[in-house]
Amino acid sequence: VMTKMKKRLFLICLAALLVGLGIKLYTDNYVFAAGKSVSRSAEAVDLRETMLSVSDYQELMEEVPGLNVRWYIPFHGNLYDSTTDRLSIATLSEEDIAILELFPNLTVLDAEDCQNYPELLQFSQKRPACDVRYLITLGGTAFESNTRVATVSNPDIPELLENLKYLPHLQKLYLDGQMPASSQLEELVKQYPQVDIRWEL
Repeated sequence: VMTKMKKRLFLICLAALLVGLGIKLYTDNYVFAAGKSVSRSAEAVDLRETMLSVSDYQELMEEVPGLNVRWYIPFHGNLYDSTTDRLSIATLSEEDIAILELFPNLTVLDAEDCQNYPELLQFSQKRPACDVRYLITLGGTAFESNTRVATVSNPDIPELLENLKYLPHLQKLYLDGQMPASSQLEELVKQYPQVDIRWEL
């Protein structure tokens, strides 16, 4: 009886050892992501047929840095191919910015209907190669985000002080019509030294 028990115990230990070795061999060479095995030596993988989540993707990238993953990215209630190079939005949040950074080929972000200016500016600074297109209103006139020369009539200095930063490419600003006090104009020039601001009193 003792011999049978020892034999059974030995077989159980052997089976456990083999299972452990098998698991180690697998984890040394593969990563399990959204129901699919991904080789650690792979350079690229297509996971569009899986339900890969953002957290799954992040964990996969931690396990296999530099892996080129093609997958469907959830954004604003839809799924987009990770190779997407152009998107349109009406709102933008901090969380959205983190998702947008998952699109490596994004070159154009159409945001003409979006008024989340701090977030738009933040993303454009993070991804300078991406053309972030939005409109900013100054003196009742809407200017495109890539505007380099602008003319504003009857300028509202507080508005300009607050909103000129959302025109990061602006080089020249002409002010006409009813002018504010010289002290306000000087404050505007001081805050935006990179812009050539001109006016007539």
